[in-house]
Amino acid sequence: PILLLLSIKLLSFINFDTMASTLVHLLILFGGFGQLWSFSPRYTSYNTAQGRHKSQLGADSSAGEESGIISVSIQRRFPDATPEQAKDAWMDYHWKKGGGLPIFIVSSDESPKERTILPTLMKEQLLDDEVEENQEDQSHVGEISYKVTDAGPLFPGIIPDTHSANVTFEYTNQATVMNWDVSFETTKFYTLYEAVTQWTVGTAATTVQECLTLPRRLNVKTVIDGDIDPFLARKECLEFVWASGGGLPLIPPIPFGDILEEGGGSARRNLLRIPPLITESIVDTATTEKQTSFEYRLNRPGLTTFPFLLHTHIGHVSFTSTATGLAIDWEVEIRP
Repeated sequence: PILLLLSIKLLSFINFDTMASTLVHLLILFGGFGQLWSFSPRYTSYNTAQGRHKSQLGADSSAGEESGIISVSIQRRFPDATPEQAKDAWMDYHWKKGGGLPIFIVSSDESPKERTILPTLMKEQLLDDEVEENQEDQSHVGEISYKVTDAGPLFPGIIPDTHSANVTFEYTNQATVMNWDVSFETTKFYTLYEAVTQWTVGTAATTVQECLTLPRRLNVKTVIDGDIDPFLARKECLEFVWASGGGLPLIPPIPFGDILEEGGGSARRNLLRIPPLITESIVDTATTEKQTSFEYRLNRPGLTTFPFLLHTHIGHVSFTSTATGLAIDWEVEIRP
């Protein structure tokens, strides 16, 4: 039974990333712009009044050849969501939590329309957030506008007060369509900034899309013969598998928080796993005459499992006394 529990627990963690991968992505995105530029191809692109052209860079190339207005447009469809639901998902998951990108969001209750993005120190401000009714077909259209008020020290060349972004959510052809448009002007690093913007906005749009989809489920069941008390089974599972790592080939987790009051033995409510620096919490326990259960979740999984972006990771484990023995049901719900 213990081996089975360990196997199930291992399956529920197949989505975590390593710290090394996360650090590499952080360096590429935020710390290595100068190095990336020095190894850029000989051909780059820039904007002129006549349009966008290709220019071969020679020894006398100047930073002006990498200047211009960058415009990025991303579109995603939400077949199972209304414009209001899609807009709320964008606000709750992207604006407030970072949308699963390798960033931290800092904001305050006093200024909820302003946020600072770490580690870039970029500052953004929300300008508009509304849903209007389309008088022609009585459908609803959601719209969000925001701008960068300070690009931060890692994005030199971006001209202040030129950034604008608009996100619309409109119901059409039996689905809500999100159009995310970003525009800003730079005096240097045009190609690099365009690629970074395309990737970050595109990735964030995909995570908003996927957080509204139906969750994926992994369910494993087994029955252990014999007269086993469900209360004792849950206690042993929480103490050995949850609090002690269950014998997996990883550094034992670091427990913290209060000790579970209901049937957890010495297990604490929260734990930190190193690697990959993820935290988990017991969010619910239940006890009846013939069944016990507990539910846990990964906290902020999008950041800690990057680049395997996850919106939700919830596990539910139940122990039920039956005529043939103890039935164990372990279900993991994942929303990418």
